[in-house]
Amino acid sequence: KQRMAGTRLIEDLAYARHGGQALRLDILQPQRRGPHPVLVYLHGGAFAIGSKRTHRALAAAYASRGYLVFNVDYRLAPQHPFPAALEDACAAWAWAAEHANEYGGDAQRMALAGESAGANLALSVVLACCTRRPEPFAARLFERGVRPVAALLYCGFLQVSSPDRHRRAGVSALAARIATDAARSYLGASADHPGREHELADPLCVVEAMQETSGLPPLFIAAGLSDPVAADSR
Repeated sequence: KQRMAGTRLIEDLAYARHGGQALRLDILQPQRRGPHPVLVYLHGGAFAIGSKRTHRALAAAYASRGYLVFNVDYRLAPQHPFPAALEDACAAWAWAAEHANEYGGDAQRMALAGESAGANLALSVVLACCTRRPEPFAARLFERGVRPVAALLYCGFLQVSSPDRHRRAGVSALAARIATDAARSYLGASADHPGREHELADPLCVVEAMQETSGLPPLFIAAGLSDPVAADSR
């Protein structure tokens, strides 16, 4: 409640539809006068759990500091495997860019944030916005031309494939199992041997393969040193 003080919550706005299902987001709007910098927040949860409701306190923390926050629900695995969540994240970014001004936001100052799976999605949206990609949902964002000014990536699960890499000294059996289950849920049989069509499930690998990264915005990357995915952040 303290974090919600000074913010206005606008719930359950439909940003896209898929198979007759409305995909929804909440807006957390600072009560002070805008235009406000805009943050699109993508929750974590191994691509399989979590929602805009479970992560509302995080979104509210940003809104309380003057950001217009779009807090996004997206389709979850295993019912909706890759690229469903990323398609939804891209659609939410496009919707936010189109409607930010209506809610007191500045569409020229838009950023992304997320943790765990949400950091993965945020970095993939950055790549879709800032690099030419073959995926139709990514190509549409690039052509739209709204580039994020920054991205905040916390405890990012930035490479989903090859989950066996987590079976190593210093990573608990439980953490390795969670990473494996997330990879199988999100990528199915392709978790161990992804094809080119799965590249954006592993945005870290895409960035590592880039010869020139000057087109990307500043990235703030953070992870606890004991986090199994800290190596991804490094």
